[in-house]
Amino acid sequence: MSATADALPKTSAPAPGRRGRRLLRGMTWVVWRQHRIVFLVFLTAAVVMSAGMAWQRSDVMEFLRHPSGTDFQEWFDSDLDGMSRILRLVPVFVGVFIGAPLIAADRERGTARLVTTQSVTRTRWLVTKAAMALLVTVVCTAPMSAAFTWWWKPVHAYFNGGNWASGAVFDATGPMPVALALFHLALGTAIGVLVRRAVPAMGLTFVCSAVLGLVWDRYRLAFGTPRTVTAPLGGSFPERPKGSVHHDSWTVDMDGKLHGSGACSHYAERTPELCRAHTGIVAKRIDYFGFDQMPGMQWAAAAVLVAVAAVVLGTALWWAARRTL
Repeated sequence: MSATADALPKTSAPAPGRRGRRLLRGMTWVVWRQHRIVFLVFLTAAVVMSAGMAWQRSDVMEFLRHPSGTDFQEWFDSDLDGMSRILRLVPVFVGVFIGAPLIAADRERGTARLVTTQSVTRTRWLVTKAAMALLVTVVCTAPMSAAFTWWWKPVHAYFNGGNWASGAVFDATGPMPVALALFHLALGTAIGVLVRRAVPAMGLTFVCSAVLGLVWDRYRLAFGTPRTVTAPLGGSFPERPKGSVHHDSWTVDMDGKLHGSGACSHYAERTPELCRAHTGIVAKRIDYFGFDQMPGMQWAAAAVLVAVAAVVLGTALWWAARRTL
């Protein structure tokens, strides 16, 4: 062996421990280091919550072998409701604590200018940050959503009175937590790009999330087409299929025109019978959503949310790449 080779420092070969640390390299390592606290908190919470929900399902299955409505309300309903509330707050957490400061914090502290002077293009910096945030969001929310859906589905008829169309179930199961989290991530990132300061961006993201949550509650069921069932006037109100949720009630005249369910209930001039004879009302009708429609409605809603998130995030990154740092 030559003298030159013998003179090489013993530390020239990378140590096994250091090689393991470089699972993330370059910009991905920088982004992870910047946001590691919130990422690790999110990842840890996802693991703990998913494991807890999977463990709770064994108790639910035991309950189903000896069903009792009172026992369910006492032992399981509050647990499911509490976890549903947490899952519905996860997208807000993503928007406020990951999305809003993702780019705004770097601009506020001057980190963005420093990074982009170190042979890293601005586009690469933005794409890397967004990709890391997207990855962590999906990796955390997907298992939580899957675990809650697995826990809830066997007892869907008991929880929340069987009303799967409310936010307590619809927004916490299937693809919805992931789609909502991605939407809020895009929203927070876009607000951060516009505001350019982390704390104001976080506050504004929270307010916007609350307002959009109210809008979402109003239009959540717009992703499905209600089914109908009618019954002759004078008999009992038509019954919905098991597992379905009520959407609206009507009365129907001979021409098929719809009237409010309370039509002719409060008439001073005529009795209800004379009113119905005058208007030609002959049947009662209810609109409902069947339980089998739930997955299709969720996937349609999730697709729209993800598409909007992609447009919002893409526009925000495009704008940030062209604005002065």
